[in-house]
Amino acid sequence: MNGPQNPNRLLWQHPFVNVFKQFKVENWKKASKEGDVTSVMDKHLKCTVFKIQGSIPAGNFIQLPRTSTQSLGLTGRFLYFMFKPLPAKYFVIHVDTVSEDGLVVRISFSNLFKEFKSTSTWLQFPFACQPVGAKTNFMGPAPVAQKWTTLVLDLHYILSMYINRKFSHLKNIRICANVLIKNCFTSDISYDPRISIIQARKMGITSVDENSAPMPREMNFFVPKNKEWDDCYDIVRFPLDSPADPSLPFDSIRRSDLPLSSTQRKISSRKTKRSNAAPGVISSPERKEKLHSFISCLYNRTLVVITKLSLNIRSYDIQQVSNHEIISIQGNKSSRQQTLHDQSHRSNKTLPFERTNQNTGVFNSTNQSSSLQPDPILKLRRVIGFGDHNSSFGIFSKGGNDIIVYACNSVVVAMETATGHQHFFIGHTESVTAIAFNQMHGAAPCILASAQSGAGGIVRIWRFESQKCAAVIRSQHATKMNLLSFSRSGAILVGVGRDGHGKNLIIVWDTSGALRHGSVTVIAKAHSDVEIHRIEVCPVDDTRMVSCGRDNLRFWRVRSNQLRSCPVAVPTDRKIGEFSDVTFARAGINKLLPEETSVFTCTKAGYIVEVDFHKVTITSIHRLFPSNNTSTDDSTMIDFTGLSLNTVRFTDSYVATGSDDGFLRLWPLDLSSAFIEAEHEGSVSDIDITPDGVKVLASTTAGTIGYLDVATRKYSTLMRSHTSVIRDTCIDGLRRTISTCSDDHTIRVWDIDTLRQFYDFATVDETPTALACHPLLEIFACGFETGTVRVFHVSSTSVLSEHPQVHSGSKVAAIVFTASGERLISACEKGTLALFDTSDIEKAGAPMIRILTKTAARGAYGPRSIATSHDGRWVAYIGPNEFTISIASSATLNQVMRIDVSTGVKSKIDPPLRVLFSPPPVNHLLVVTKGNRLLKLDSKTGSLISVTENIHRGNTNVVCVTDDCSHLVSAGDKLIKVWDYKMSKDLDHQAFIGHSSPVHRIMFTPDRLSLITASEGAIFIWDFLGNSHTPIAPVTMDTTHVIGLGRSVKEGLLMSASGSEEEPEPRESPPAPTAPTREKVTHKNGILSQKNERNTMTQQNEDAGIPSSIDRDAAPTEDEEVDGVPVKRAWGSLRSTSGAVEEEEEVLISCDPPSVVSHFVPTTNYTQLASRTYTAPSGEEGLKLKAVVGYNGNGRHNLCWNPYTGTLAYSCGNVVVIEILQTSEKQYLLEHEEEISCLAIQHDGEILASASGSNGLVQSIICLWDINTGVCRAKLKHHEYSVVSMAYSRDDRFLVTVGDYQENSLAVWSAFDGESPPMLLASTKTNHSINQVTWDPSNPNEFVTVGSSSSLLFWMLEEVGEQVKLHLHEGEVPDAIEKDGNKKKIHFTAACFNEDRTLYAGTNIGVVTAWDTTTNECFLHWRADSAEIVVMQARAWRLLVAGVSRSARIWSLAGSKDPTNESGGMFVLEHELSVHGEIISGSFDESLDIGIVGTTSSTVWYMDWNERSTIKLVSGHKDKINGISFDNNGHFATCSEDGVVQLWSEHTLEMAAQFQVLGQSCTSVVFSHSSATQTVGPPNMVAAGYSDGTIRVFDIDKLILKLKLQPHPTVVTSLQFSSDNNTLLSGASDGTIAVTSLATGVTLRVLRDHKGAPINNISVSAREEIFCFPFHDLKSQCKMLSLFCSADRRVSVWDTEWQHDVCNMIDWLTFPAPCFANHHKFVPPSFCKFHPTDPDLLVYCGYGLTKSLQLYSLAKRKVVKTIPLPNWADCFDLHGQLCVVGTSSRLVELVDVTHGTFQDYVGHGRDVTQAAFSPSGKLLLTASGGELFVWDVCVG
Repeated sequence: MNGPQNPNRLLWQHPFVNVFKQFKVENWKKASKEGDVTSVMDKHLKCTVFKIQGSIPAGNFIQLPRTSTQSLGLTGRFLYFMFKPLPAKYFVIHVDTVSEDGLVVRISFSNLFKEFKSTSTWLQFPFACQPVGAKTNFMGPAPVAQKWTTLVLDLHYILSMYINRKFSHLKNIRICANVLIKNCFTSDISYDPRISIIQARKMGITSVDENSAPMPREMNFFVPKNKEWDDCYDIVRFPLDSPADPSLPFDSIRRSDLPLSSTQRKISSRKTKRSNAAPGVISSPERKEKLHSFISCLYNRTLVVITKLSLNIRSYDIQQVSNHEIISIQGNKSSRQQTLHDQSHRSNKTLPFERTNQNTGVFNSTNQSSSLQPDPILKLRRVIGFGDHNSSFGIFSKGGNDIIVYACNSVVVAMETATGHQHFFIGHTESVTAIAFNQMHGAAPCILASAQSGAGGIVRIWRFESQKCAAVIRSQHATKMNLLSFSRSGAILVGVGRDGHGKNLIIVWDTSGALRHGSVTVIAKAHSDVEIHRIEVCPVDDTRMVSCGRDNLRFWRVRSNQLRSCPVAVPTDRKIGEFSDVTFARAGINKLLPEETSVFTCTKAGYIVEVDFHKVTITSIHRLFPSNNTSTDDSTMIDFTGLSLNTVRFTDSYVATGSDDGFLRLWPLDLSSAFIEAEHEGSVSDIDITPDGVKVLASTTAGTIGYLDVATRKYSTLMRSHTSVIRDTCIDGLRRTISTCSDDHTIRVWDIDTLRQFYDFATVDETPTALACHPLLEIFACGFETGTVRVFHVSSTSVLSEHPQVHSGSKVAAIVFTASGERLISACEKGTLALFDTSDIEKAGAPMIRILTKTAARGAYGPRSIATSHDGRWVAYIGPNEFTISIASSATLNQVMRIDVSTGVKSKIDPPLRVLFSPPPVNHLLVVTKGNRLLKLDSKTGSLISVTENIHRGNTNVVCVTDDCSHLVSAGDKLIKVWDYKMSKDLDHQAFIGHSSPVHRIMFTPDRLSLITASEGAIFIWDFLGNSHTPIAPVTMDTTHVIGLGRSVKEGLLMSASGSEEEPEPRESPPAPTAPTREKVTHKNGILSQKNERNTMTQQNEDAGIPSSIDRDAAPTEDEEVDGVPVKRAWGSLRSTSGAVEEEEEVLISCDPPSVVSHFVPTTNYTQLASRTYTAPSGEEGLKLKAVVGYNGNGRHNLCWNPYTGTLAYSCGNVVVIEILQTSEKQYLLEHEEEISCLAIQHDGEILASASGSNGLVQSIICLWDINTGVCRAKLKHHEYSVVSMAYSRDDRFLVTVGDYQENSLAVWSAFDGESPPMLLASTKTNHSINQVTWDPSNPNEFVTVGSSSSLLFWMLEEVGEQVKLHLHEGEVPDAIEKDGNKKKIHFTAACFNEDRTLYAGTNIGVVTAWDTTTNECFLHWRADSAEIVVMQARAWRLLVAGVSRSARIWSLAGSKDPTNESGGMFVLEHELSVHGEIISGSFDESLDIGIVGTTSSTVWYMDWNERSTIKLVSGHKDKINGISFDNNGHFATCSEDGVVQLWSEHTLEMAAQFQVLGQSCTSVVFSHSSATQTVGPPNMVAAGYSDGTIRVFDIDKLILKLKLQPHPTVVTSLQFSSDNNTLLSGASDGTIAVTSLATGVTLRVLRDHKGAPINNISVSAREEIFCFPFHDLKSQCKMLSLFCSADRRVSVWDTEWQHDVCNMIDWLTFPAPCFANHHKFVPPSFCKFHPTDPDLLVYCGYGLTKSLQLYSLAKRKVVKTIPLPNWADCFDLHGQLCVVGTSSRLVELVDVTHGTFQDYVGHGRDVTQAAFSPSGKLLLTASGGELFVWDVCVG
């Protein structure tokens, strides 16, 4: 069976279907099995069952029917499974269902799933098993003692509630290992296995039509004598029939915890009569006319569902049930409940903090509908825009009316060209990538196919006339279908896509039965390595196809279910170019025989190639040229550039082509010359022709679709579209136009009714980001990415006002007009608000009134982060921080109220994302939060009215409310949801699909008849059907509240809005930020008790006016007040408790860094990552990161090691390095933009946490990495500055993070569950800075922090339900410890727990204290180290301490808790190992025998206590790297500020040697030339210059100092050996250049021509070349050229032969620069080098008139080429035709000098100051600070 049959023929499925028996599973003819599937005898059931087992569930299964393309066709509502999971194993069961609209939805349940997941086509439910005798359900592997289970799935309910679809039939079932399965059944009856046949007869249940009938014997388990059914078996119903279990995931499938009660048995025992009522309906013969439709429960995905009624109650009198005492029937159970209010009261009033989507059991005593009506409430009417210009489309004629079909987002649109009317094919959930339909000659197509992006390669088959989906094709191995092609009959469909490995996948389907019974089968499929741009099915033979690609033309044929291809031989004597399109000849095609069929293809070089279809050979080649040239045949060759053809189509009388030059051309059949040309704005990407050949349809890359009427030669544009992402949209309701702005640098105005584009404003150099239309005039305002605000007049297309510097270069995130149009407000990402006067905008423009910096929250909140009230008086915005909403006067921006929403339900911080005022008289302030909550706040008092959870699964982008506040519309997850505003209905929303990208704007038209939704790719116009029948009066504004008609009225209102007559002028400074509140905490018997002051939240019924919160005479409230602005707490008593110290005074945070090493202090960094980068497409990168060399010695606790797996993780700058020590395999995690401070790893070794600080606009973030895959799974943002310490609890349920000395904050996060990011459970601040946090290993809810000023705090997490409270106790430090400090202030710097719960805390003086955690008292201390302790670890009776002393010590702790021993008498120092550097991080094994430590010297060491040895694992530079140099022997050298020169192996990237000069900085380093002929000295030398003016030359063969020179009194800035290695050239900061002999050490010459400007670089040309200089009469042969470049942009070129004292200047260059550049310290540096391949050229890079590379010719004495750069260069190097540039914006730019193209590469955390190619050009080194990146060069 392939699908559901006629209802008259479905009687065989009644009352139930035994699926295993019906499909004869034991014979495996109609079913299939895979893997280990056997039949076994079950002793308990006394029958044969199937046992499915295997280590991989997906490889061991039973499938019904045999193939996935067939269908079971079972229509039963309930699906019954009789199974038993195998002990300690996981199982998976998949059920594929089909909805009425043809959508295939997979329902899967498994104990392998940890939480509920859903997509539009897949629902995954976790299954909870219950062991025998247990009262709770458990997630994970099946328990050993497990009962046989009957699982009942309500398929109707699951599809309707989760994806809003109607169930049609069951398609197939796949039962995977590991499970025992007895049988499965389908039925429309809800059977109860606990009711026997005899009991049913006694209760009067005599028909199988009852809602709850006894389970048939064939479907039931065997019940032994004297046993009850519940004693032996379990039944699981989904949806659930019991309350939610908070310990299990939401939407989990589990056993009901409610047994069949005596009350239920009593009710069930009443006799009933037969009824035809539908399941779930309460029916009464006495009062059938008053029967209630359904007892339904409000459904919330965060709560477990109560099932619908499954028993018919006949003799129960509904009149007995009052509104105050009801019977709630769940499944076959009932219980008495009390209600607080009657139904009428509940429907009209919402209690504060009431969850609007909680489950209720109240009978509906009115006729009010329980769902949102009408259904559907939206109907798609118009679409503006269309899909990618590369996607396919088509045109055909239907009754004289031409219809074009194209894709827009996830909707397929069919538009009539005559009327513009649009028809829609809706069902896709992702962007439609390809469409195709069959072209029956002389008739309209009857079948349409469309493919969508995303996994599964989903293709839909549509009935074109009815726009109904006939079949859905899912390809398991396809990731995307790019091309589709139908045969003329529609029986064959060919698709081209990609498989999981990126190869082309070609699939041929049989679609002949798609329209009849929805059956589509795969005929053949094949993989191909060649690119395919177009594929067509032969019109005379459905088994043959032809395709074309970049460099291939292939014929395909299906034979014996195999798809094979044959390439066409392309001639090699001419460059035909890339094939772009292929088509069959259409002239007389119905009369052609197969061998006479012709195939034509076009190429990018302008060729039209004709191929014989039968012989598979090229018969002719034509080349097309523009109209001023002529085409040529095969024998003629003209050296002209041909047309770059994208597409070609043939008719009976002409040929149509589209090309990159934007022309649509029509040619005669002989292709002699074009007789019609139609020019477009962009390249013509695709064309199609009507069957009669009268019209030619064309789409372009400029976003247009139009057609050419061949007879009249008239061109008509049908549709225009943006060519890039749409950023914002606004509506002009009076003129019914829509304005949009896009990344394509255009602002367009559209007509709502006709979809025509009226105006197009081009902004070539700037990208518009935010739009707002004037409410009365034909004017709109636009904000740009550069921070500019402009006001445009539409009809005159003029700029009325422009403010380029209002936001100081920061992107404008939001802009809005007030309701009266008198004010314009804009906000940028830096938090600046600007107010403009637009009262006389047409004459005076929009002058700026006020600008407030740091007022709004920073970040890209989007255009909906600002909202104005409907009376125009107030403006709400998110700020001044991300957890606060401020309400201000729209006239002056003076704040009147702040609402703090930082802490929400369940004690999770949930910052706001969007704000919106609801219309009067409701006057709510709607807030959408990051956690997908919808908050309704009173806009006058700031009090919270209601909370709606999970309005969308992903981010909610925007909300909108109707004028009468009857409906609310939200957008998120690419869905549009329409809600009942009061949330009072059982089904209170409807969801609509169509958009394939996030929706950023929702607007109602003024008549409220249409809804407009705008996403990144399209604009949808919907008919809104939810209007009431009574006309709605227009909303009028009170004129007394409108900013006035005259200047005097305006000034008066400005004074009144400021709140005081004494302050008529606006404030010059923004209000101060809200101070953090402190909870009162007192100590009672060592236990903390918290005094929470109740924040009453009574709703006040006030009429419109000044909010009560600014009433000066009002009584003082308990809310805060900052700068006269009241701060409201929206959450009141729901606010989470935060631990704090006992003192009542305000916490004062010191801004001075602690004087301890253990506290992280970030390295000063003034650079920012470039806001715009130009990265290469995947597979075309010129550089690939090979390695990151070094370790960040400035971090703290930034090293983690797992001794069992050998995984080592550490940080280097802003990169996390993970290394497997056994194999030396490394992976580099690049997600942080700033320096990483610390790391923490879960105890299971799966998740690694890394933290980086803030810098400018970059926030402090914590990244959670999957160690196995290296993927960042979540990002946490809470701390304002750096994070100094992190730690996971022993059970990995909690993560504690600590902020640095600038904030003294502590935060507790939930664990990462693998999908959703952790939530902030609690946060607080402390008096003193914290240095380290450590968890008690024996108690997962307790941890300790140690910090400055002897601060040692014991913390306890109290879990109250789902809330978490923090309690703390401060330990008292004995006075004896301070005496040991010799009056030095004591700070705790490290801590660890022992297995006996003893806490050891180390101090900055080397003293270790031991604490009894039962009493939180210190019982002894001793001096364990000579300096500050940073690392501590205890195991059993041993304690390891390490720190500033550069030593790691192990102490014996035997008898440490013996009270008879004196302090220190029992401690014995066992071992001590030293390393070169202060130890700042470490990790050791359980026995403390081996470990790894990191030091401040940027080294990582391996310690082995048994061998008493240390091995250096990682080396690096501690300070900034100043120089890089390569030799030709596989080595390179680096030098740094700490005076270190390191030699490295180029192949292993390991340090080979190191030279260090103490007290000096090494400023430059260079290798000698190994290719030159040596006359003196060793062949391999390296020279280094230092800050004291000295130069040291090292012999790298003997590793000794060969020579020390001091030719300069100042810093040496540049070095270079001469080509013969006999002399050394050096430049200094004073501008002198010294030439020193390496044989004698004598300075031969000093050049002072550069006059005090530092020498930036020296370059030597080692080749002898002959040059002809214009200033000489004859040619001169230069044996060596030397080049010196100074910081003042001057370059001198010298002809030198130092051995013969020859030194002649041959050129002096000065590159121009702006006149205000007075000093080289304030401008980018200048560099100049010889071109590697052309000695006549110099390459200059530095400060100048433009950012560029300049190529200067010595022979021509001029700049011959200029290559523009996007950023100034801090360094550069050359190799061949490649140039690498390092920038201060942290970019590495690879430039092709020949073509002038470049690519950007990110990864560095600071400015890139050094870059060098290896001699072979295969490696590139770049340095930023102390980090060294090694890149593989993939080009050149």
